[in-house]
Amino acid sequence: MATDTTNRAGAPVECDVVIVGGSIAGNYLASMLAGRNLSVHVIEAHETVGLPMKCAGIVSSKILGIMDIPKDLILNRISEARVFSKGKGFISVRIKDRPVVVDRIGLDRHFMGIAAARGATYHLGERATGIEPRADRVLVTTTRGTYAARVLAGCDGAHSVVARHSGIVHDFITGKQAIFQASARGGAFNVNRSCCELHFDPSWNDLFGWVIPAGGAALRVGIAARTHVADLFGTLVRRRFGCPLEEADCRGLIGGVTFTGGTIPVGLPTGCARDRVVLVGDAACQVKASTGGGIVMLAIAAKLAAAAILHAFATCDFSRRSFTRHYQVPFFKRARSSLKMHLAVHVAVKHFTDNDFSRLFSLAGRPSIKRELARTADMDFPIRFILRILGEPGFYWWVAGFLLRDHRILREVLGILLR
Repeated sequence: MATDTTNRAGAPVECDVVIVGGSIAGNYLASMLAGRNLSVHVIEAHETVGLPMKCAGIVSSKILGIMDIPKDLILNRISEARVFSKGKGFISVRIKDRPVVVDRIGLDRHFMGIAAARGATYHLGERATGIEPRADRVLVTTTRGTYAARVLAGCDGAHSVVARHSGIVHDFITGKQAIFQASARGGAFNVNRSCCELHFDPSWNDLFGWVIPAGGAALRVGIAARTHVADLFGTLVRRRFGCPLEEADCRGLIGGVTFTGGTIPVGLPTGCARDRVVLVGDAACQVKASTGGGIVMLAIAAKLAAAAILHAFATCDFSRRSFTRHYQVPFFKRARSSLKMHLAVHVAVKHFTDNDFSRLFSLAGRPSIKRELARTADMDFPIRFILRILGEPGFYWWVAGFLLRDHRILREVLGILLR
């Protein structure tokens, strides 16, 4: 694998493409650009690709039609979701899509391996610190040197240096996740291996808590919120499992506990194309605000971005207009309406009370709505399902009452959908 960890001084490294960020977005993009007679350099702040893991790693099965994922990186398939609300029990929904739980560390490294084998050079433990546009290049300054790139791709997450250079600063929430193995006598920790859990509560209405079986006895348990994440995580764990993880570890109910976390951008992608610059993934806020997931969206975006970059080199047109036409517009056409719907749902849920959750759970338990959930619910593109259940009189009247209860809720939701 071509890697470079030297300190460089003097003249900038001349290259065709610099990709800032060596996680899944950057590595997948690099794998499609390397080996195409382009010099591709990937700058990754961490010393090891894939670590720390910052993702729950559950993805709709659509990803299998977009990315070529080796079977050994698919740890589990989910056929059922149990949705919990505080004090209301849960509703169970069969998932026709059968989402996959992936080895995120392995997935990052898989596409890094492909990119490196095709000639991409990786610079690990190197952080981008500055970006300066020039007439025919973009200068990228790092902690070890400078690169002069004809195209710069920002794949560097929610706090993207490249996005900030483009005048984009994201709002975000923070996640905390524990990964561990349940022992044979784990009791409440021995969950159904084909069933994921979503835990809703007005106390953590920025997102939800999750329990994801990651193959064998492995579990991923986490929560995301704007503030007090550690406290809310502790509340979720105690409520779901009956004791803190530290106690469960001491009692031998679980083992191999590791903690991870990260930030999730919340909002809409406002622009992902500039002169000689594209943004992909979290750096472009290509994330579903209602779930915090973004792998399918970034995979779609990376394919379009790769095609746009190759077109730019073929035509020698690296303008914002070219990247907008060949990357941003096709991505927005494919995904923006769904991302707006996800954000509208996210904003609405932030206003839910205990009574709202209770009423919604009652409606969701109806056989007709459960059938629609099983038949048309979509983790990535939910518009079809939402339009269908709006035809349910009980659901329609509940939505109308909820939105009209406070004019600010209606204004916020309509403001998103009409953007």
